[in-house]
Amino acid sequence: MIFLKLLFFGAAFFFGFRIVKPWLSKHISIHISNGDKEEIEDVMVKDPCCETYFPKRDGVYAHISGQDFYFCSKECRDKYLEKLK
Repeated sequence: MIFLKLLFFGAAFFFGFRIVKPWLSKHISIHISNGDKEEIEDVMVKDPCCETYFPKRDGVYAHISGQDFYFCSKECRDKYLEKLK
């Protein structure tokens, strides 16, 4: 008898949650921020100096002549800046 009651309440909870879950996902949003940093997408970019591909989030950022560049390392960034001089 107790087993049937537990089974009934478990099933009721399960189906109730399945009904309420879509409504909750539409009305409640969770935003996780990593501080004041701009979130960088997880995409592959090409280093303009050595032409290797790497994840953008791991790159060394530089703003040069009004354009944004990502380099695979500080060494490649410095080499690229020397070429521009």
